[in-house]
Amino acid sequence: MAPRYQHHHRTRDFGRVLDHAERIVRLVLSLVIVTLLLWLCWTDPVLSANSQIYLKALMAFALAVLMASMAGMLEIEGKSPGWIFRAAGGCAIFALVWFTLPAIVGSLERRAAAELRMESFELFDIRSMEPPGDPRVQAVAGVAVTVPLDISATSRFNVAQPAWVHGAMLHIRVGHDTVKLPWLYFVRHVPGKQNSWLSSDPLTTAQTFAVAAETHQYREVLFASSPQQLNWGQVIRHMEKTGTLELTVFWQTRQERGAVGIEQSCRTAVKPDRATVRAVLRRFRNPGRYVFNCAT
Repeated sequence: MAPRYQHHHRTRDFGRVLDHAERIVRLVLSLVIVTLLLWLCWTDPVLSANSQIYLKALMAFALAVLMASMAGMLEIEGKSPGWIFRAAGGCAIFALVWFTLPAIVGSLERRAAAELRMESFELFDIRSMEPPGDPRVQAVAGVAVTVPLDISATSRFNVAQPAWVHGAMLHIRVGHDTVKLPWLYFVRHVPGKQNSWLSSDPLTTAQTFAVAAETHQYREVLFASSPQQLNWGQVIRHMEKTGTLELTVFWQTRQERGAVGIEQSCRTAVKPDRATVRAVLRRFRNPGRYVFNCAT
């Protein structure tokens, strides 16, 4: 004959197993949270907006579950309902960690190897330039843009490393077309000094220069077009018609032992007053420096 209270013993044994399982789940969840926090502190990544939302939701829910479990708030009287709610809570925690953790890790944005701070662009008739003799910038009625650039080498993985800036392209939107202007060379390295040309720089479209760790450098970068690509008259007439001109600069930066070819961009718009545009149109056949400042 079976013992009278065998069913009660089995129920208590099953309860102990579930209690142990709940403790294991809490331990694993705690380890996941601690590991994630340590990883975020060590790598110091840049989180996108979606990543921040996922991270906050995961941390808030996990912390609430842990606090409630430790305080005994998840204890529900009765037999079947209590285990059902516990099982559902465990599945919810598992699903939350399983589905949100890859979303957090997958949407991390790589930290830029160099911080680029750009000031007001200058757009002008290329014939008014007087750089060291380069036939590419002596073409008639071409368009030139200088970009004042302050570059700082940032830290990656808590280690200060030098950064390199290599490659840049300026996009000018004229009507329905987007014209791409190459990076020719650095113009000035002293703010506001008109004649501080860097004539020793190689006149190539694939220049690279290094920025020492935890320092910054100032450069003004020249972009220019050929007359066949884009001429000064087209730009002025477009500004007269639309009242604005969109410019976007795409930079390529890299860092030692870091990601190669991280792209950064900056967009701005030139919005000159009508009187200035009309004055330039009357005299655009003659060389002259007509500067349009535009805040980035």
